[in-house]
Amino acid sequence: PIGAGSIGAMLFGGIETERLCLNEETIWNGGKIDTNIPEYLDKLNTIRQMLFDGKNVEAEAWAVENIEKKHRYFVDSYEFAGDLLVDTHGYGEYESYERRIDLKRGLYSLDYTLDGVRYTRESFTSHPTKLICMRMDTDPTRKVFVKFRRKYVISKNVSCEDGSALMDFVCTTANGANKFRTTVKVLTDGRVDRDDHDIMITNGSKLELYVSIVTAYRDPEMDTMKYLASADKGYDALREEHVSDFSAIMDRSDISFGDDGVDDLSVAKRLT
Repeated sequence: PIGAGSIGAMLFGGIETERLCLNEETIWNGGKIDTNIPEYLDKLNTIRQMLFDGKNVEAEAWAVENIEKKHRYFVDSYEFAGDLLVDTHGYGEYESYERRIDLKRGLYSLDYTLDGVRYTRESFTSHPTKLICMRMDTDPTRKVFVKFRRKYVISKNVSCEDGSALMDFVCTTANGANKFRTTVKVLTDGRVDRDDHDIMITNGSKLELYVSIVTAYRDPEMDTMKYLASADKGYDALREEHVSDFSAIMDRSDISFGDDGVDDLSVAKRLT
């Protein structure tokens, strides 16, 4: 997982398809609740008097009937923002698969070799810009598809031009209580076309993704444009800014258990 407080993603590390399960902390299946009860003080005094009179059982029963049942608040479920899918390869034989998470710099990376070619992916979530960022190598001989999937989508708009695309989705929670906007900016050195509401890339060797998620607790339209404008800085500048911001917190302390020779071993070998 990668995250920066309010926004984040779970990356599954697939070769044929990379899946990013997107998250934002204020997406939940509930709404605003007014917990103010004007007559609460009077009810509390009634319960206190009953307790002073030694009527403990009666006080509990009265509280259940007059407070708990009449002013019950339910905590609704949290929901994820959707799945961003990147279909990069057909099926093939791959080797030297390595997946890493750098906890000090907040960087996720994935490397593998397919048909004799080494491919690299890297992702992070930027707190300064509120963007989920990914850069990945792609095979120019294969088509690459970028897709967004979520069940409750109110409206969607996909546009593309030379080397870039914008995927904009307005979504709602399961019961319609809350709305949010998920927007994906796609940059590539290949040709970009629409495939229904997906993006199709041909003849591309590089791909960059910038994801913004804004709920109705803020201003989805204004904030989305503000966050995505940060992508104009370029991936390398955003990465440098993120690493500086993230490591300033994570480098405040350090711990070492000595060199036991397992750093270069795979997880499977470490467990055995």
